[in-house]
Amino acid sequence: MGFLARSRERIRLSRLRRRLASEPRPHAIAELARAYLGLGEAGLAAEVLHSGLSQFPASTELARVQLLAASEEGLHRLRAAKELVQRSPCVQFSLELADAYRSLGRHEQYAQVLREALERYGENGTVLAQLGEVRLRRFLESTAAADALAAEGLLLRALKVEPEALKPRFLLAELYYRVGGVQHAREQIERLLAAAPAHERAARLRDALDREAAAAAAGIEDFRSLLAEVEERMRLLHGRLPWEEEPAAQDAAAPERAPFAEPGAEAAALARASGAERVLLIDERGAAWGAARDGAFDATVRDLAALCQRAARGMELGVPASLVVEGETGAFVLEMKRGALAGLVLPARAGAGTAAVAARDSLERLVRG
Repeated sequence: MGFLARSRERIRLSRLRRRLASEPRPHAIAELARAYLGLGEAGLAAEVLHSGLSQFPASTELARVQLLAASEEGLHRLRAAKELVQRSPCVQFSLELADAYRSLGRHEQYAQVLREALERYGENGTVLAQLGEVRLRRFLESTAAADALAAEGLLLRALKVEPEALKPRFLLAELYYRVGGVQHAREQIERLLAAAPAHERAARLRDALDREAAAAAAGIEDFRSLLAEVEERMRLLHGRLPWEEEPAAQDAAAPERAPFAEPGAEAAALARASGAERVLLIDERGAAWGAARDGAFDATVRDLAALCQRAARGMELGVPASLVVEGETGAFVLEMKRGALAGLVLPARAGAGTAAVAARDSLERLVRG
């Protein structure tokens, strides 16, 4: 689009925006935001969406455009970070590039950039802490001792470089707490609170450790022995942190019904709630139901069935069943309750990370009723 054409388009959109201010319609607002995104006017698109969602908070179309806008913003940030790294390579710009990948949900690229920064620039506390967090989160999913030991090693290296840093010390305390290493966790928390007495979550973790200290006095404290027990059980001693207890109690009190009580209706409801173009629900026995936003269900979504079935077999072995495949469309396999799975085909260019969160929320609403 040439300069003159772009100017005319901006004038047209300005007039449309003024009309919508006096007579707002969600579909037209969504189209206006898309047009601004097409011009590269992300700021104006965000203003339009903010105004539209304040008037029509339940509009799924506006929510989908907001996902698209967030994805566009993330991609713009990623391109800018890549240019910075190429033009003026340094550890700070590498961290910016890594964070741009993380914000888009591209966790493998995020970790790869951090590893490359470590190789290129040597020991850096921030890089080591972020890599340690990556391995810690992987451990929470895998319960594999190798992931925990790698996380511990990276976090200890981060503290060696920056002894006063709070984040690696807190992550180390969390790691020890998760597996029942009360004394190890207390040591880290006490040192953290000595440096930052107002650290609220550290104080809450200390209170939880105080409650467990007596019971743990005669128990195992060797970290590797604790990890061996966790790996054997395939279950963390503390699946939740203290500040996650209240939501957990509310969840436990909420009525839960069996998934797939009405599978056809639930697939259609999930398609509407998540913004997916197509949805496939599949239970642990391999039975599948499908729906599409436009009311039709074609054979293409059935290609997800084999993927879902492999994930279901993995779940029987304790493997976390959560997979994101990114491309022109994003195919998601998400764990539901009691072994149920859902596969979704999201619209092209949808933000994978944000859409996955929205889909998980939709699944939870279906299960809770």
